[in-house]
Amino acid sequence: TLFRSNVTGNLTGNVLGNVTGNVLGNVTGSVTGNVTVNSHLSPLGFGALCTASSGNITVDTIGLQGAITAANTTYLANGSQTIIDVPPGCYISPGTVTLLSGAQLRGGVIFTPTQPTTTSPTLLATNVDDAMVDNVTFINTTPGANSPYNAAIAYFSTPGDAINHHHLVITNNNISGFAWGISVFYSQGGTGSLDDVLIANNTVR
Repeated sequence: TLFRSNVTGNLTGNVLGNVTGNVLGNVTGSVTGNVTVNSHLSPLGFGALCTASSGNITVDTIGLQGAITAANTTYLANGSQTIIDVPPGCYISPGTVTLLSGAQLRGGVIFTPTQPTTTSPTLLATNVDDAMVDNVTFINTTPGANSPYNAAIAYFSTPGDAINHHHLVITNNNISGFAWGISVFYSQGGTGSLDDVLIANNTVR
């Protein structure tokens, strides 16, 4: 199988997290880290067209990244998380979209034409807190090299990271055509940690 879900290093805490909610962003249950969700954004508001499902290809990398960056700005200002409603036809080419703290990607479809020959996840989180990817379909045409860095969704810590990170949710996603599906690695020689992690009900082909 193409599926890889690797967790190494200091992974501690309430792994399942018992997270529930609805499309309005209500979160209930046993969740650590003061999770607050209060708004929605769309890549369409940041220049993306996301029409790849209809065959009209436009590159939506900048628009999707813009929505994630705006969500992160809100999170850094007041700790509130933002739901990013992914449309059904976002086209990412070339390279990587960076998932930042406070961004919750939900729904929709992300297309990539091919993974680069160099290792590069499609959606990459590094040292983030309070991040989610839920019910998103990732479709890739040509997989890259067999490497955890060529995943559809990846979380990595940087060498020497000393922060206690929390709340990562990767659930209900459909991933096809990638060298690796999901990669989560913590840590690379650091003294920090990653806790309150939920990775469940993902399908990788």
